Amino acid sequence: MTDIEPSFLEAKHSILHAVEESMREKKYQTHRMVCISKIIAGVSTKNIGEHFSNVVKEIPQPEDVSGLLLIFPMHCVHIVEGATETLLAYLRDLRKQKYSLFTHSKILVVAHNITTTLYQNWMSHELDIQATGIGEYETSEPTENIVIEIVVNVIKIGAHLSKQPKLSYNTAVQALHEKVPEALPQQVLNVDKKLLIATDVLEYLLERPDPSLQTVEEFLQIYESPYKITPASGKYKQQELNILSITAAD
Repeated sequence: MTDIEPSFLEAKHSILHAVEESMREKKYQTHRMVCISKIIAGVSTKNIGEHFSNVVKEIPQPEDVSGLLLIFPMHCVHIVEGATETLLAYLRDLRKQKYSLFTHSKILVVAHNITTTLYQNWMSHELDIQATGIGEYETSEPTENIVIEIVVNVIKIGAHLSKQPKLSYNTAVQALHEKVPEALPQQVLNVDKKLLIATDVLEYLLERPDPSLQTVEEFLQIYESPYKITPASGKYKQQELNILSITAAD
């Protein structure tokens, strides 16, 4: 067996040390959440952007909130990066908007303790995409695969925006559909292709009953309920461990 070169070990140690130092210097741990919502028919999409812009401004330390609200003609994709209380404040407002702005919302993923944020600040962007073929999408793909593909495209969008100079960041957001078309297609025309952030895919996830995707109400109900411990084992239930993984981080 060949010996590992000391220079390689030193470089590896240096990278690990840098990451650990960065984590220690942070005031709190940051999480990334991706949610989707269905807009109530007749609601102005402009009002949605303005509403959540105000919500973010009212969150304590709004300068520490980053993310993107993608507004489709009939759906929204909420991407929020911040501390636990930031995510909860956003979700609680999202819950209040049921029957006001949205029919319902579901949480796709919460990534805990991320080392870096993808977005420079929080913005909303209304996409000029026609709502065609809604409700016609069908697939045999498991829900988790569909969610993974959407999250991958969220990361692609974030990676593209992270490379933009601060002075031209707003312009870059407005040009997303032009610059990152593979992540924001009008619709999925071929089910054999990768599942992207398309209106028919969002409709499919929102309308299809699936216990693996929690609604905002279900998530907050678990979080706001007292913890329950199974007397026989003294262990938390799995769904409560999912919530604890957020609260224990901050």
